Amino acid sequence: MKYSKKVGIKDFGLYIPPFRVNVDSLAKHLGASDQDIDKLRQLIGNHREFSTADSTYMDSVVLGLNAVSSLDNFGDIGLILSGTESAPDKSKPTMALVIQDEFDLNKDAQVLQNSAACCVGANMLLSGINYSSLTFNNTLIAIADIARYDPQLKNAYKKIVTQGSGGAAFVIGENPIIEFCKPGLEGSYSKLAKDFWVPDGAKYPEVDGLMSCFCYDLGVIGAVQDHFRKLDDLEGQKSVKKRLEEYDLVVIHVPFVNQAREAFGLLYHSAGFGELEYAVENELENKKQVFEIINKSKTNLFDQVCGSWQQVPKKIGNSYSVSLPASLIYALQQQDKAPLEALLVFFGSGMQSIAISAKVHQEALQRAKQINIDLNDKTMISPGQYLKNLRLETSFGMQGKFKKTKVQRGYPEYEKI
Repeated sequence: MKYSKKVGIKDFGLYIPPFRVNVDSLAKHLGASDQDIDKLRQLIGNHREFSTADSTYMDSVVLGLNAVSSLDNFGDIGLILSGTESAPDKSKPTMALVIQDEFDLNKDAQVLQNSAACCVGANMLLSGINYSSLTFNNTLIAIADIARYDPQLKNAYKKIVTQGSGGAAFVIGENPIIEFCKPGLEGSYSKLAKDFWVPDGAKYPEVDGLMSCFCYDLGVIGAVQDHFRKLDDLEGQKSVKKRLEEYDLVVIHVPFVNQAREAFGLLYHSAGFGELEYAVENELENKKQVFEIINKSKTNLFDQVCGSWQQVPKKIGNSYSVSLPASLIYALQQQDKAPLEALLVFFGSGMQSIAISAKVHQEALQRAKQINIDLNDKTMISPGQYLKNLRLETSFGMQGKFKKTKVQRGYPEYEKI
């Protein structure tokens, strides 16, 4: 049996800020021509909005607090893990410490924070499972991010497609409603790549668009193939196609849906790995060959196993580490029968990827339906408001249960609304 019934996800929560920015309007505001916008549409497909946080009252800590507030039951927490690559204070685990204080959790609980780009959710889940398996105490995980790029950069409009924001929370412990494969069976792929980085002393990250796309494809393929090789050793050899067809649900971290479709097609046809690896290592010298392979790697299976969550990146953009949890919870809301066999594929620029098989029980579907994810409940803000970080108090009632208040000595304070 490949699943560990001992510990897994006991509860989960989600918070998505209500503010949305229209991709086309912002692109035009940043200087994109109609031709530029048409190219964007071809690249990202039907992705027209992304969520953003009100920077006056919200930061990644607030998003994490609001996600944790949506949990039903913590139980006995022995470890608090927070994950973000947009922390307001990178010198300590601020989010975990604030959550511990605001929810009056055990003062003898360990607190840790991880900043691995986008892949932090997988890192936290695996760490929490290992801890709870050994101690039988619950682990509380909070992950949150606000993705923004410098609007003053040349061709800044090209980067708006991977912006978004949100927070997610999990409780790991015994009697899980979502089980994971046994420790050691998860697949991984990591490689130093200069596709995404925050320059020394800079406020905003940089991204090499084409390199990032190639890294994404390579990471998804590499992690899933590694996972499947380990399952082959346990269960007997099967083709990649056969294994993919056995899942009821596949959820992949996405910057935008078309990119996930491309990586899934390459994986399904077991194509492109060597060419992609060479391109990443050699500054994209063979990009023409990669594009030729990509154009031939199409499959209808993607919409069958990934169709239930595609509205999330289309409506809220790429919320970095929260992308996969938001898509997973939304997908579970669309399901009626369990158990479900699911494959979760986390990707982090830079580059690291993790693939994990999961078994989803009926209680998880019921829990997901209790969480309000109304993608149409939103306040549209103008490009000018977004770029100037104007206060958005008029819709503050939609923003959750916590907010950022005054800043003392450069250190933000938080309070319950």
